[in-house]
Amino acid sequence: MAVALEFISLIIPIQNIDKVYQGGFERYKIDNAEAIGRNVWYDEYLLRDGAMGWDDIEVMLEEWKNRGLELVKMVDGHNEWLEVCVLYDFDGPSLPCDWIVSEYFSFQARLKGVPIGRLVNRDNVNDIVEFQETYYQNK
Repeated sequence: MAVALEFISLIIPIQNIDKVYQGGFERYKIDNAEAIGRNVWYDEYLLRDGAMGWDDIEVMLEEWKNRGLELVKMVDGHNEWLEVCVLYDFDGPSLPCDWIVSEYFSFQARLKGVPIGRLVNRDNVNDIVEFQETYYQNK
């Protein structure tokens, strides 16, 4: 799967949320239920949160840093995203990010090594979530 990008997107692998958010991603979804389908959506691997301006993104980054995520790493004298990634909707990552795939003007991102599959966005996230929960409960 892939997540749609809008304006400026903060992408976080769900496994990283599980590491630092008390109660993991399941609790994150409960705590942020009002935002899901508005500025937050996710696939099996990635969470997308976002904003229209950098000021809001910086607040989000600071919150995740305070929770324990390492935002950037230094590689050959320049910063690269480490446990999060900020992307522009049409231009891709704001810094290099070796775990994400987002082609120029594709308006989507996916975890490297994962097929594109269905694109998750604000309009279909709740349908996909309901399908996944029903599918896994019936397995």
